[in-house]
Amino acid sequence: MSNKVKDINGTKWQLLVWLSCLIFLIIHLIFNDLGVIKMIELEDKKKQLQSEIKYLKVKIDKKNQEIYALENDYTYIEKIAREKYKMVKKGEKVYRVRDERTLKN
Repeated sequence: MSNKVKDINGTKWQLLVWLSCLIFLIIHLIFNDLGVIKMIELEDKKKQLQSEIKYLKVKIDKKNQEIYALENDYTYIEKIAREKYKMVKKGEKVYRVRDERTLKN
């Protein structure tokens, strides 16, 4: 009868040890630096960086198109000179429109 009691107690002890190890491994896999939570955070950061890369590629393409236009397209160069730098062609007349509301008496 004493053998039965030891087996039952020993089995419970082994079960307790295995459950403790299992719980430790699960906690370790979830909360470790290489665990599931860290992996999810890294995946989110990866997606964010990929979207930023796409945005920057589009921006670079637009800048490259503008560079090409500034080097080769004379109508674009003229448009930029007129709008941005207020330049006029020789012989053109410039008219300024004054806003009466901003003029002081």
